[in-house]
Amino acid sequence: MEAEALFGVALVILSFGAISRRAERSPLTPPMFFIAAGCLVSEHGLGLFEPSLTDSVVQALAEFTLVVVLFTDASRIDLSCLRSEEQSLLNRLLQGQRAHQMQGVESLHDGRHRHSSPP
Repeated sequence: MEAEALFGVALVILSFGAISRRAERSPLTPPMFFIAAGCLVSEHGLGLFEPSLTDSVVQALAEFTLVVVLFTDASRIDLSCLRSEEQSLLNRLLQGQRAHQMQGVESLHDGRHRHSSPP
């Protein structure tokens, strides 16, 4: 069953690849397509696949999906625009890092007071 499920997922991905150019001009987004395809082939739709995947198959599908999503996002970056806003992006990154550090110190401080108070 795992091989059939992997084949089904690959078929759905290839199907979207075949219509992705036309989908750019429509209100159909890739997440909408994949959610609809998942609902269609699930046990609640046509019942083509039973949810009997093992953890290793789910992990492999999740990793593959993450690679595809990150690659497609990275391939759409306009490098000239990115270079022109480099300083602004660096400032935002540093502000976020500082805020994250302050939250960490605050939670550490709160945790020490919570655990050190007498009963």
